[in-house]
Amino acid sequence: MNRRALSTLFPPHVATAELWNLAEAAVLAPEETPGTDRMAEKRRREFTAGRDCGRRALRKLGYDAAIP
Repeated sequence: MNRRALSTLFPPHVATAELWNLAEAAVLAPEETPGTDRMAEKRRREFTAGRDCGRRALRKLGYDAAIP
């Protein structure tokens, strides 16, 4: 699969972010951790990767200041 495939599905003004290795995800901010202690390890990695991708996409849109 093309590693840039996701970005080709959307118009240029839509920000996307992908992680191909869950272990590469940044750590969660303290306000993102409530409830994660009850998650299975695999689900916690997926959740962390999703939050990281969301932050990366927001940064592309210029929302750096409010993102941990």
